[in-house]
Amino acid sequence: MYRYKGMQPSVQAVNNVQLLLEYGLRHLRCVNQIVGTNVQAVAVMPSRSHYQSGAASQLQKLCALRLPAGLSTVGVEPVAGATSDRKVDPASFVVPQPVRWSHVLLIDDTWVSGGTVMSAVGALRAAGAAEVSSLALARWLDPGYRATLELVREVTEAGGWSPPQGVCPFTRDGVCPKVR
Repeated sequence: MYRYKGMQPSVQAVNNVQLLLEYGLRHLRCVNQIVGTNVQAVAVMPSRSHYQSGAASQLQKLCALRLPAGLSTVGVEPVAGATSDRKVDPASFVVPQPVRWSHVLLIDDTWVSGGTVMSAVGALRAAGAAEVSSLALARWLDPGYRATLELVREVTEAGGWSPPQGVCPFTRDGVCPKVR
């Protein structure tokens, strides 16, 4: 993910993120089951450090190629001057158009603390989304952060990391819910 987040990501880095996106999208039925209603639209988490108004991000380009046909998109933009400080602040994002869908899936390339995603969720809800689910394609782990050490300990005690191909990205335990 580190090479993907650079100004000129390598082809391999973009391909890796595309694979993660495709894998996550294969589990849309899971999030639909969990929430109780189908995802009707997708929003892509904008970068606050590399945002350019009117220019699609690399993740937006990948989503445009890979989203299921008929799934609408919702714009989310950082407010001018908003910084990536990891604090929850829905006012740091704007949703230019009112949200007409009850369930929006917010896709983010990298989850660090969760503050940025939670801020965008708040902005989407303020714009009219009744339900917002999030799909983080990667988790940035900082070994110097106490919560990271706790996560690694918990995973190790539970038997170690599962192969990613066998894990549902929408459930805490990684098991897909039974789809009715």
